[in-house]
Amino acid sequence: MSSATQFDTLPASIELQTGLIAVAMSGGVDSSTVAALLQQQGHPIIGLTMQLWNQRRLPELQGDAPAQHRCCSLDDVYDAKRVAQHLNFPHYVVNFEQQFEARVIRPFVDQYLAGRTPIAGARARPACAQRISARRIEQG
Repeated sequence: MSSATQFDTLPASIELQTGLIAVAMSGGVDSSTVAALLQQQGHPIIGLTMQLWNQRRLPELQGDAPAQHRCCSLDDVYDAKRVAQHLNFPHYVVNFEQQFEARVIRPFVDQYLAGRTPIAGARARPACAQRISARRIEQG
């Protein structure tokens, strides 16, 4: 992947057409299939991928595992973008790094340092995926 590639970010205001469905796209098979099925049924769609972590922020933590075996990698974003291009619908990357850091990462670290066993995923879904993306889509 070229580091010069620029992702389209969700415009502050987009013209919403009647019946437009925003599909949260992880880059995986499930969300890609949903997008394809909705489009096949004639629904107007846009794809949204949440950027929760800057993959280049802490390169020393990347580890030895191949990138395709990690969650939420840049490859996942590229995969979602390729599906949208193949099916010919708009795809946007919505940056939630700061919100994810504040609502999931920081509380996780605080709990861990306090000697507790936090479960980050339990906070991640409701804190970021549902509330933030819904609010952002409503703003359009």
